[in-house]
Amino acid sequence: MSWTNVAQTLSKEQQETVILSVAAQLDSLPLVVKRDRARLETEARPILTTMLGRLGFVANATLQTALLQQVIARVGGLGFINDLLPPARNDLSEIALNPDGSLWVLRKGAEYFDRLEAQPSLEETWRAIEALLAPLGRSLSEATPS
Repeated sequence: MSWTNVAQTLSKEQQETVILSVAAQLDSLPLVVKRDRARLETEARPILTTMLGRLGFVANATLQTALLQQVIARVGGLGFINDLLPPARNDLSEIALNPDGSLWVLRKGAEYFDRLEAQPSLEETWRAIEALLAPLGRSLSEATPS
């Protein structure tokens, strides 16, 4: 029997505690690092490992990778969009979000959009849009929607 077979499983609340704790430590990073997902991952990985140990949690490699991706999504500001971008997904050509919050994707070579199950909150949507537009020197608001 290997150690990973007897390792504890983290509850959703414990996972959220880890994510918030690691994100708080990464909050002071410069914006250029926060916007570079590869650099952000390099910074976040050792902090995640340390935080798991500090909190007395054990997580296998798969869970650690999932937690790391959630930290990157939160700190980088991309949130729900992070999982739709490379390297996580290379099969999409467009991502669309309707005013009702429904999320749609157009797969490469497809003729029609497919609706996704995710329905991000308004706050999460604004945060992701700001994270996408900020490096371009652009902004979006209800007063200036385009």
